[in-house]
Amino acid sequence: MTEITLVRHGETNYNAKGLIQGASSDMPLNDTGQEQAAALRGHLDMHRYDRIVSSDLLRAFSTARILNKDADLPIEQDERLRELDPGDWDGHEVAPLKKEFPGAFDDLGFLTPDYAAVANGESFSAVRERMVAVTKDYVEKYPEGHLLFVSHGFAIRALVAELLHLADVYQVAQMQNTGVARLTIKPDELMTRLVFYNRGFNEDIF
Repeated sequence: MTEITLVRHGETNYNAKGLIQGASSDMPLNDTGQEQAAALRGHLDMHRYDRIVSSDLLRAFSTARILNKDADLPIEQDERLRELDPGDWDGHEVAPLKKEFPGAFDDLGFLTPDYAAVANGESFSAVRERMVAVTKDYVEKYPEGHLLFVSHGFAIRALVAELLHLADVYQVAQMQNTGVARLTIKPDELMTRLVFYNRGFNEDIF
């Protein structure tokens, strides 16, 4: 059985301003995001993990490097862990887009699958497929491994939804910046157990 601990990156200025932030917004962590990642490091048992696998986007990889500061674990980047690419809407405010395209947003202001056609964006199913593909590769490579994945809010939701056979990503809540989830996965058919979801950087995580 493989254990995968999922971490969402720390805060960026786009997060702070409530802007849509996807795969083509390669934003750095802001000061708060760096502080969040450092705080999380103090609450993670980094000796638990065999390696770190991170999205190659700056905000995720910077978070991974901060977490790895004292642990010196093997760390690698995989672009399949990137955030959803929202196409023309990357970096835009939600409110005016929701007013013009109400069907593209849910009641919490998050994108719905209908957004992709009008924004020239990546489909939800494409994100689910690539997130499962990267997970499957690492589960097969490290069948008894303890892995730390550093990724993004929607990407993590998509992975959890797919592995738990949920029909709609809406069924999985958004994760806070530097929120943490943990899955245990059996290689056979990726049988998955959700151990916990969205623990914060001020909680001890073992």
